[in-house]
Formats: sequence, structure tokens, C-alpha cells
Amino acid sequence: MAAAALLRRVPVVRAPASTLIAARAISNSTAPLTIETSVPFTSHIVDPPSRDVTTTPAEILTFFHDMSVMRRMEIAADSLYKAKLIRGFCHLYDGQEAVAVGMEAAITRSDSIITAYRDHCIYLARGGDLVSTFAELMGRQAGCSRGKGGSMHFYKKDANFYGGHGIVGAQVPLGCGLAFAQKYRKEESATFALYGDGAANQGQLFEALNISALWKLPAILVCENNHYGMGTAEWRAAKSPAYYKRGDYVPGLKVDGMDVLAVKQACKFAKEHAIANGPIVLEMDTYRYHGHSMSDPGSTYRTRDEISGVRQERDPIERVRKLILAHDLATPAELKDMEKEIRKEVDDAIAKAKESPMPDTSELFTNVYVKGFGVESFGADRKELTAECRSGRSTDGRSAFARGLVVSPAESLTPPLRRLVQAYSRVPEWPFNRRPIGVRPWTRRLAGRVADAPVTPSRPSSVSCLSKNFSGGDAHPSSSGNIMARRTFQWPAMPADTPNQGWPWLDSALTPHLLGTTSACARASAWGCMVAPGRVDVDSVLAGVCGRASGHAGACGRASACSVLADSARPGSAPSACASAPVPSTSA
Repeated sequence: MAAAALLRRVPVVRAPASTLIAARAISNSTAPLTIETSVPFTSHIVDPPSRDVTTTPAEILTFFHDMSVMRRMEIAADSLYKAKLIRGFCHLYDGQEAVAVGMEAAITRSDSIITAYRDHCIYLARGGDLVSTFAELMGRQAGCSRGKGGSMHFYKKDANFYGGHGIVGAQVPLGCGLAFAQKYRKEESATFALYGDGAANQGQLFEALNISALWKLPAILVCENNHYGMGTAEWRAAKSPAYYKRGDYVPGLKVDGMDVLAVKQACKFAKEHAIANGPIVLEMDTYRYHGHSMSDPGSTYRTRDEISGVRQERDPIERVRKLILAHDLATPAELKDMEKEIRKEVDDAIAKAKESPMPDTSELFTNVYVKGFGVESFGADRKELTAECRSGRSTDGRSAFARGLVVSPAESLTPPLRRLVQAYSRVPEWPFNRRPIGVRPWTRRLAGRVADAPVTPSRPSSVSCLSKNFSGGDAHPSSSGNIMARRTFQWPAMPADTPNQGWPWLDSALTPHLLGTTSACARASAWGCMVAPGRVDVDSVLAGVCGRASGHAGACGRASACSVLADSARPGSAPSACASAPVPSTSA
């Protein structure tokens, strides 16, 4: 019924007969063609755009081609997943192709897009290719994220596509941040932040929308309403499933997300509105044919008749096919030939993607931290990987921490560290959490986990600490499966004849300066970089702890300063560097 109504409406406004191409040749004409959308737009506190969409025969055929490529790609991904060539999570987009293609037709590559985990087709629409798509899905080096992102984390920075995100709704605040950057730079562009109806009840979405409205950011929030959040129907999860009205004080527009021309018209309207007036919400009424992910058959919470009914009445590709045939832009045989060519193109891309090797194991530790800050990374096997610091290299590859021999009681510490800890324990209150501290709480809350390497008379001891852990719990480098950084501070050897000389001064000199810094993290990790003794004088250590420009490594932050206590440290070295040295410049 709906398809018949569409065909009755299609010829309402026709291009001149001279611009139409004979059915025996596929059209590449750029002559304007005006077509009415399938259903009217429904708006909230804004006048809706016109239903008459200006397009061209060439553009309509491009829509058919691009959506067909996406459909075939997703079907192929289904087969690869079942063959166990794609592992982990995999969320397919078939049925929703009109949203990706119509949105791209309305904007430019200077506009930004960020979406959730159903991201394969958005990547293709932004200019991605099939080989990098399948390579990423299969975890190969040729993938768009070097094989390390997988299905949920596609990315294409040169096209301002900031990826898929696995945390429900988390991409929306990031999208509003992209919009803030565009306004700050005075760019005439906007950001489209896509999310599903299952994420529409997230609190972070409303917080981001509120600040975007206050600052009139060019942010377009696009709710891809496929009517099921995983296996939960929208009416079971939302008291008001009119998502385009959810902005309250922010305008909204409901769009037939299965009509590529309607999506194009709505996105063009939304971009113009957002740049001039601030955010707007678009609700795309769409549908997914697959389940939520490959682990979901998609038939336990909806009927097969419902799925087949949408395919017959609203399928976005079939709508465009009927449009092409109604305007004699191509013959049925020519469209079939195009689909055969697309199938071959997809198969060839899969073959090339399979030839790409898996990422090297060293890639596990890249793209985790900013380069040049001297951190050491640990994997779940707790084996130590030594990374070069600004001031030196680890000299103890067999630390107690790497062997799993973690100690925290004060009696297990070396005398120098024990005295330093005792100096801090004399402070009545710890400003960070307003709780009295003792030796053991200090080692747990501040240092996290303290390990004592074997001590020999000829070599200084090594103290290791996880500067990321301030919870006081028993977290370790493999906690939650995350890779964490460890920084090692190399203590200088004490003179054998006067083992205690110098350390009381160290306690009294450093304690007030460390307590004067602004955060617990700064106080803890100011000691935290692996260095060799005897390279920097005491004044630069103090300056580094206090965040001064003359401090070691420039002291661009108290927490990142690599502080060294020289063997020559003696009482009488005044901590004047902290007071007299300038703070780093903004260029540093």
C-alpha cells in the first residue's frame, strides 16, 4: 500500500521530458529533478523543511549504488562472522542505509560525524573503502584502525569521522565537543552525533544537549530510532518515544529514515539551522533487519512477519529502485548488472583483506599513551616491558613488581623510603581525602603498590609504584584488562659510613613543598619517573617537584616531572629553587 502510494507521488513534479534518459542507458545526467518525500516531516518548535527535494538522475543512481554496496557488505560480514573470521562484537546496519547515504549527500567532509558501534556503513559513506573495512572487521593491519578497533571502532580522521564508540551514548558529549571546536574556530560546519533509541534515555545526552543549547553550538543530535534497544521495544523503555521532542527547548524534526531523499532534505535543513541557531534533534524513523548484534537472532522479541513487512513496504533500496524505474533512469537488467558488479567488488575486497597480516604484538602497546613521556607498559601476563624515559632507562628488569612480589608494609621498605614515609605519616591530616594517615595507608593510597627490588651494597635500591592507583585497593597492572603505566624512581645509594646523613634533611625539606602542591596525584607521581642517580642537582629536583621551569625535564607538570636525587645531596642545599624559579611558559 505504501509502495503504491509512493509511486503515485513520484511523478507529481517531473523534470522536462528532454532531460530524461532513455531506458536502454543508465543516466549520468545532472539536470535537476524534484521529487516529493514519502511522508511529511513532523516538527517540534521549528517550521519543517519543504517536502520537495531537488536531486539529479546521477545522484539517485549513486544512492542506489552506495546503499547496495553497504547492504552487500553487511551480508558478507554476517557470513565472515559465522565463519569465525570476525570475532567479538559485530553490529550490522542493513535496513538503515538511507540514513548514512542521505546524511552524507547533504553535508561536506568538513562537517564531522561521530556515531555508536553500528558504524561500518557510516565509514563507507565518509569515503572509506571496502578493503580497509573488511580488514578492520577481521583485525588485520590494513584496517582503518590498524586492526586494533574491530567492528565498533572504525575511524577516518581525514574525513572528520570520529568513529564508532562501544559505550552507549558516550559519543554524544564528544560530538558536542567537536561542535564546540567548530564554533571556536569560526568554521561554517556542523557535527552530527548519532545514537540509537536505546541510548536516548542516557543522562549524559541531556547534559551535552543543555550546554550545546546554552552556547548555541552547531550540534545535530541524530536519533536512529530502529524501534528496539537491543531486544527491548521503544514503548517498553521510554515513557515518551517521541525522541525528536526530547530536547524540550531544543527544536526537533521527525524524518522517515527509510527515505534517502527525506534524510538528505532533513540533514541539509538541520545543518543550516545548527550553524545559525544552535543544536537541533533529528529522529530518523528506521529499522534494522539483523538482530542487535550477531549474537542476537533478532526474532525473539519481534515476529518474522514484522521484518518481512518492513522489507516489502519500506526498504530504502527498493524505494530507490522503483524511483529509478519510474523515471526511466535505468532498466531492471542494468540495475541487476550493477548489483552483480557490486557483489564481485565485495568478494575481491574480502580476498585482499585476508591477505593483510595480523598486527604485530608490539602494536599492543602503541596508541595508548602520548609519545615521549617515558612510561612503561604492562600486559595481563605482568611481564615488564621497558620503555625509555627522558632521563634514563630501567636498570632493573627483574623488579619485585614484575615478579609479582608486591609488598606494602613499612617494615619491608628500604630505610630511606621508610623514613620518607614516616615523615609524611607525621602530618595530622591528608588534604586530599581528609583522613588521618599512617605508614600503611600512605603506601596504599599514595604509592598504590610499593615493590622493593633486591638491595645490594654496590647498587641503589629501586622503588616501583603504580601512580594510577589511589583507591587503596588491591588493583594491579592487569586490573580490568587495562594496560597501566608504572614509573620507577631510582634512589641514590647512601654513604656506608654515614647511612643516615642527608635523609632527615630530605624529609624536612621536601615534605612542605610536596604538601604544598595542588593534588594527591601531583604529590605521588612527582617522584615517579625512572632515572639514574647523579644526573641532576637537588635544586632542580625541588624545582621539578614544585612545577617550576628550571626543574628537571622542564617540569611541565608536577605529576610528569622526572625528579632525581643526586648522590651528592647533602644538608644545607636550600630549597630556594621552588620560590625563585619561574613556572613554565604556556609554549612549554
